Amino acid sequence: MEEECQATAIRIINKNRKMSPYLSVFVDDCIERGLDLSQGGAVYNNYGAHGVGIASAADAIAAVKKAVFDDKRCSAKELVAAIKADFKGYDALRNYLLSCIQSFTKYDLTKIINGGPLTMEMHDNTFRNEDGVKKVAALVKIFIELGGHQLQLNSINREVLLDAQKHPEDHKNLIVRVWGWSGYFNELDVNYQNHIISRTEFTV
Repeated sequence: MEEECQATAIRIINKNRKMSPYLSVFVDDCIERGLDLSQGGAVYNNYGAHGVGIASAADAIAAVKKAVFDDKRCSAKELVAAIKADFKGYDALRNYLLSCIQSFTKYDLTKIINGGPLTMEMHDNTFRNEDGVKKVAALVKIFIELGGHQLQLNSINREVLLDAQKHPEDHKNLIVRVWGWSGYFNELDVNYQNHIISRTEFTV
């Protein structure tokens, strides 16, 4: 069986070098059918170029330009020092640099097949009153009007996540957004858990 699978994989690779042979061998049913992922080999097919990290890169570059060159809030040397110190003692500068989602909408996302998702973690208190909900709705509306493609808003509470690490038995049904997928928090590796906990929480 293993030899047959290898032979089929080789046939796929040789037949469709311009397709997605490497990816196809890792997707269910492609080997069994002898077809590339892009030719109907998979029962379920959702793939394409994904704009990973665009939000972080765009925000970082725009923030440096505005802080150092446009508004002259700090020198390049001061910014480097703040970064090396992980912004400890530079709270005012950190808060200033964090205020921009507009930079993400400047990029022409039509050049990216799957678009570019911007993920934001909203503190769960944001959704506990009507005013907060209205402000989040306005944020989504403005994001789309500015040319944004996909905005993923996750409701999160750092204290709850920390408690779930200490007392997983009390949070068996806690589901979190990892990036392109969601999962039970307690089933994630501790490195993934810590990554989610360390994300910036936004409030309105």
